[in-house]
Amino acid sequence: MKFFRESLTLAIVAVALFVSGCERGSDVDGGGADEHNMAVTYYTVDGAWQLVEWNEAPLAEGTLLYIDLDRKERRFEIWDNFNSMYPTMSSGSFLLSVDDMDRYIISGWYDYGVGDWNDEYIVELNAEGDSMVWCAVSSDEVMIFAKVEQLPEF
Repeated sequence: MKFFRESLTLAIVAVALFVSGCERGSDVDGGGADEHNMAVTYYTVDGAWQLVEWNEAPLAEGTLLYIDLDRKERRFEIWDNFNSMYPTMSSGSFLLSVDDMDRYIISGWYDYGVGDWNDEYIVELNAEGDSMVWCAVSSDEVMIFAKVEQLPEF
């Protein structure tokens, strides 16, 4: 029974990810997008984003994660307090690409030899460009970001 329940849960997650739109893409340097989503390019992801939902749940009260993506330098800063009561900053570089299934992919690596991100992520922007969904390529992780004017003062 437990195996059946776990299999059913995995099947539902797979269908949800497929339906959520994490399955399409185009040219990251300015390609098109369908009528429901904006093309994912360095220009359209540029700026500050706040993580508002992680794995179908809002962040716990007092928990924060912001990412600032710089399109010109292809650099990022992440501010979070996941491992501390105070926000800490990590930085590095990121890359946008399109995979064999025409999905937009974002990947990154940290400065100072810390290593690569835990995963690569399928990225989707809504039509207004103010909400971004990242679906991990090799796990069930899903993150939803909201565009913000700028990073808060930490």
